[in-house]
Amino acid sequence: MQTSIETLKQQGNVALVSDGWSNPRREQVINFVLTSPEMDPILWSTRTTGEASKTGEFIENIIPEEIKDIESAIGVVGKVCGLTTDNAANMVKAWKLLEKERPNFYCSSCVSHTLNLLLKNVLAIPFLQKILTDASIITKFIRTHDKPIARFISAQASHPNQCQTKLTTPVATRWYSHGDCIKNVMKNKSIIEEIMKDSSLLDGIDAALVAKVKDIVRRKTFWTHGALVLRLLDPFTKAMAEFEKDSCSISAIYEGFVLLKG
Repeated sequence: MQTSIETLKQQGNVALVSDGWSNPRREQVINFVLTSPEMDPILWSTRTTGEASKTGEFIENIIPEEIKDIESAIGVVGKVCGLTTDNAANMVKAWKLLEKERPNFYCSSCVSHTLNLLLKNVLAIPFLQKILTDASIITKFIRTHDKPIARFISAQASHPNQCQTKLTTPVATRWYSHGDCIKNVMKNKSIIEEIMKDSSLLDGIDAALVAKVKDIVRRKTFWTHGALVLRLLDPFTKAMAEFEKDSCSISAIYEGFVLLKG
């Protein structure tokens, strides 16, 4: 911790980044991370909310406590100049309270989170949603059946110079993972086709499900439309990858959105 404090003392100012999540025990946890252009992010603290509700007032009370602790450890009042969170209603309420009480304090939403929400809206387009649904069906079928997944793994192992990407399922709140699901199915087309042509791998599996997956895999439009969807999503996934880098600057974010708009 002392090393981190010395690093913080060397910065002109630092910004506080906060995000909430649920751990495996379903406890609500809030992280507090410090950032500055000339240092790697530092995890300052984590808190469980317990029985308290994450209302604007609750968040607004916690954040000043964290800022006070940070500035006390560094020895400089006013060292923390800003806050970045998601744009949930409780956070927006906390922004207003903090900016009112702390002159020259600036609050903003996480750009990567905003881009995630934008990608969510894009993926709600029926054409894209259909491809995602079909790719998810293929992925789930292979991953949840012993013989198909065993063949998938062995096929990749026997061709080390070809695609080694695993099939992945979409994560509900990580919208770029939906694009990854489609991409990974597209990259493994030949192996997937091989699996669905081998009846010995499909014996004992629900016949209706097998027929459904076969229909998707045999459909040429699935593969051509899937490739088109990846082209449409590529600018979003590339921008998100850049925005989430520790080295990303504010100017790069502006440029990224300009490119997306164009």
